[in-house]
Amino acid sequence: MKFVKKPIPIDAFQWTGHNFDQIANFMGDNHPVVDGSNNLFIHTLEGEMKAIPGSWIIRGPLGEYYPCRKDVFEETYVRIED
Repeated sequence: MKFVKKPIPIDAFQWTGHNFDQIANFMGDNHPVVDGSNNLFIHTLEGEMKAIPGSWIIRGPLGEYYPCRKDVFEETYVRIED
């Protein structure tokens, strides 16, 4: 069987390695953590996940957060008007 992903709008910000305040504000009480290599660590439904600079931080339809590699994000999502 084949399936196509439903068009579900998401909110996302790209982690640049230098915009922690923007990401922290976006994530609210989720409290991301940055290490000395500018990797961002996020608590997700699947546990702790790492986002490297260039990754996108996604807020899903249920309010959950998770990182997505830049190449996967660009293949999966297209920007829409608010």
